[in-house]
Amino acid sequence: GKVAKVSEANAPIAGGDDNGEENEDEEYEEQLRLKSFQLDTVKSSLEDIRFMPLPNSRDFLVCWHEHVSVLESRTGLCKYSLTPDMQTLACIREFMTVKQKLNALKCINDKKLIGFGDTSVHIWCYESGFILHTVDLKLELGLIVCCFLHIEENNDNTLMMWQMHQSEDPASSCNRKVVKVIALNLYKATWYIAQSYDIALASLSITSESQQWALDDNHAGHRHCLTFDSGELLTLSLNDPTVCWTNHPRLEKDLQRADKGSLHIYSRLRSNDGGIDLYRPRERILNGGHWNGGRDLVFLSDQLLTVKTIDEYMQEESRR
Repeated sequence: GKVAKVSEANAPIAGGDDNGEENEDEEYEEQLRLKSFQLDTVKSSLEDIRFMPLPNSRDFLVCWHEHVSVLESRTGLCKYSLTPDMQTLACIREFMTVKQKLNALKCINDKKLIGFGDTSVHIWCYESGFILHTVDLKLELGLIVCCFLHIEENNDNTLMMWQMHQSEDPASSCNRKVVKVIALNLYKATWYIAQSYDIALASLSITSESQQWALDDNHAGHRHCLTFDSGELLTLSLNDPTVCWTNHPRLEKDLQRADKGSLHIYSRLRSNDGGIDLYRPRERILNGGHWNGGRDLVFLSDQLLTVKTIDEYMQEESRR
């Protein structure tokens, strides 16, 4: 292929035949444009602002927490739509606000937007901007690694959430995390902990994850994949909340000493000798299930870029 000169604001890329022969009928050109927009002025700190692109659209959402007065604060949300040429804003829609501060946003199936506060869950329709449910669980939510809406015919829908946190047991290893599966009945506004178990995992810093807005109606064969800055991979079954898989115990075999100043440096998974050397995985997982409908993983080593299905990777690891 041919790559044209890249300017500061325009990066045209032209594709050609592999054999070098040009065919004007088959040639195409893609433009990578860099564009900035002045959206709004809000009274909020940078760490309290959330950005979320909406699926299969030219829309994106901005969320911020601001103090309206000395005693009152709120979280504002606004959806911005771009024109087809991606050059200007087509329209702006304000979502219904909430009083609680939101720590995370997730787009899930059935065109729902989920906002997580410290103890509260808020659900919007991300097309209309209307808020559909607000439930205070009176439970510290912490890190929600996965959630999806289980839809029933009688509208008795349940929001399934996977919560992960460090074990409160002081004797527990830092390489183990606690996962709780929380089922929230939206019709009755009641919830319970469906499952709770420990997993072998060192990190809580997620680098990528599967997209839950693309789930089909019956979630057949679906799983949620997450990658972490430690090089670890966690796979959760959405059909059976008791089933999960992590490469943590196998990853220790693949660590190599990192050069000082290396771009990708990860803290070594805790060892018995208590050393402070820096290590990194020989092969880094770049994504958590975005490719090929969430069935493929992309791996990067020093010389190779490899694509494997999740099933292939799990089978290879189980034979080691």
